[in-house]
Order: sequence, then C-alpha cells, then structure tokens
Amino acid sequence: MLPDVAEKAAINLEIEGGLLHFVKGHGPYKQRLKSLKLVEDNMCHVCWMVSTPEHVVLRCVETEALVSKQRALLGDRPVTEVLRAPELVTLLRESEDKVSAYYKRFLAVRGHPAARDNKIEDYE
Repeated sequence: MLPDVAEKAAINLEIEGGLLHFVKGHGPYKQRLKSLKLVEDNMCHVCWMVSTPEHVVLRCVETEALVSKQRALLGDRPVTEVLRAPELVTLLRESEDKVSAYYKRFLAVRGHPAARDNKIEDYE
C-alpha cells in the first residue's frame, strides 16, 4: 500500500499518527482488535465485511455521515493512488482521524475493556 522510499521522498509524503495506523492496519478497528484477541470477530456489524481500516474509513455505511465530504472528493480511488497525491492524503488523514475518534468513543460507550482501562492507544 505504501509507496517505496524513493517515491515517498519525491512526493514528500509524511505518514504518521492516524494515517500510519491506517496504512499499517492498526487502530481501533475490529480486524486489529481480533488479531489481539480483544474481540470475537473481525466483521463490520453493519456491512458484514471484514472491518479493515480501509473498509471502515472509506467504504462503510456506518461512517458515511462522518466523512461524506472526504469520500466524495476521494471517489473510488485505490489507497495506493491516494497516497501518491498530497491533496488526497490530507483528505484521507482527516477521514481516518474522524473515524478513529468515533470508534474509540464507540468502544468506550460499550464498556470495552480497552476503553475502560484507557488502553486503546496501546492497540494502535
């Protein structure tokens, strides 16, 4: 998903924080939480697809209202294409930040142990 080192340097791509979690598949997403044995399944409870960061941030019906503006501008471009265009990376970063915050609140409201123990950041 990530451009190679030479290409990253040429497009001046800074991948950090939430965007780094997104491209590495980390963060408060069920796919990651299942790999850590913190949830029983990795399926999106709305779309019944694997709850990857890409699905949740760019495709999921549940998060559409949070990031509809960004999704409209990103269109159906593959993530690899988005990462090669700085103006699109900004939109992806905004989307990931909003959705990640939403999922952290979602876990907290449901009393998930990671949220209760304030350890959500550890899973990223």
